Amino acid sequence: MFGIAILVVLVASFFVGLLTLFLNRLTFRFLSDKKARLYVLIGFFVISTSLVSSYLTQSIYYVGSDEVGVVEKKFSLGFANSLPPTRYVARDGEIGVQADLLAPGVHFVPAIFSFAESHPLTEIDQAKIGIVEALDGRPLPVGTEVSPHQWTEEGWYEPGKFLTSENSYRGIQVPPLRPGKHRLHPHLFRVIPVDTTLQIVRFGRGEPERGGTRVPGRMGELYVSANGTPLIANFRVNYRVTPDSAYKAISQLGTDFHDRLLELVQSTARTTVRSTIEPLDLFELKDDREKYENMIFSAMEKQLEPYGVQLVLADFTSIFPPQDREGDSFRSLEKKRSELAQEVEEAKVSLLREENRVSLAKAKLAAVEAEATGAKRKAEIEKEQAQTNLESAKLTAESEVENVRLLAEYLGPSGAAFYLAVRDASENGVDILPDVVVPGEGSELPAFFTERYFRKEIDNEPLENKPVNK
Repeated sequence: MFGIAILVVLVASFFVGLLTLFLNRLTFRFLSDKKARLYVLIGFFVISTSLVSSYLTQSIYYVGSDEVGVVEKKFSLGFANSLPPTRYVARDGEIGVQADLLAPGVHFVPAIFSFAESHPLTEIDQAKIGIVEALDGRPLPVGTEVSPHQWTEEGWYEPGKFLTSENSYRGIQVPPLRPGKHRLHPHLFRVIPVDTTLQIVRFGRGEPERGGTRVPGRMGELYVSANGTPLIANFRVNYRVTPDSAYKAISQLGTDFHDRLLELVQSTARTTVRSTIEPLDLFELKDDREKYENMIFSAMEKQLEPYGVQLVLADFTSIFPPQDREGDSFRSLEKKRSELAQEVEEAKVSLLREENRVSLAKAKLAAVEAEATGAKRKAEIEKEQAQTNLESAKLTAESEVENVRLLAEYLGPSGAAFYLAVRDASENGVDILPDVVVPGEGSELPAFFTERYFRKEIDNEPLENKPVNK
């Protein structure tokens, strides 16, 4: 800067010297006294050099390698518009803070019309990220606090790119800045540092550090009740804010969210642990400790996820009654536990007996059902057989009726009756000879039929082979 000041003075002296020579020629006509003319020229040179040097010194601005320069236009000789009240940065040369940044180096900024200032580069430390909040741009959609656009371009935060993009929304931008140095416009963006290291919260007793202070992060003893038994639980929670979800914590809890997030984790741990332990007894919790730790972990993880929190660990370091860790309290609880175990065994034996009794009853019921099913099937078969017999008898009767009708047509009613009587007698074993039955006068039975029929029965020869006596 000292070298720049000397250069400014030399340049100013050169131009003022030229102006002084011109003035010397001008004053030669009005001042004949050489001594007076010399005093006037010397005064003019000194005053002019001082004014020009001061103006140039204020107009020439140097920006360091770890800085950004911001120019604010105060007024303009032209017709530059004023910056609208809803905007923070001038995009088109309006009066106000200009969007274009000054790069490292020497710049000429007219001191009368503009003002320049330097700001350090935005630096994000290791194990941290920077959540960027845009102060200028398009209004956010109704009901949102985070920009709906996720930037993927390198250097998206350069004012020229951001303000000319159709996705330049105000509010929290995604993704965050990674560790390193970034050239952000201090009037266009605000950066919120977020610690992404593992955070540890402990509930319970801890060993004091030097000086008698407690271990940092311990929140005091967590008093709970397991099925009416008072307990003191040493519980710990490890969590971190993930880089890709840190914007959720800021949108939900505000920019100064670390303390609020710690309070949220504490209250969530207390309520979740108590609601999980209260229905249990001490020994149930002791025997299935891992199971209930997983239940607590899942419940807390679900509650903290909307805040961008990644839950790493949630478990008990110890659980004990407040009276005595190893004394009478545990012995009485052990005795109670033995009594309860004996009652459980007796209940199991009774339950087994009842199960056997139920099994026998089920077997008897199954046998009765099988017998009833067999009887039902037998009745169905008999019913089907009777139906078959009935159908057969019906068909036989119908055939018999048809045969009688044919006999009646051929022999006549009396002949048909006689034929049926003879057939029935023959079927029942009654011997009938030709001499027994002799047709009389008025009989409708032809004589030749009687003779031929009985000869057939006696000689067992076909009727058509016997001669007929007429």
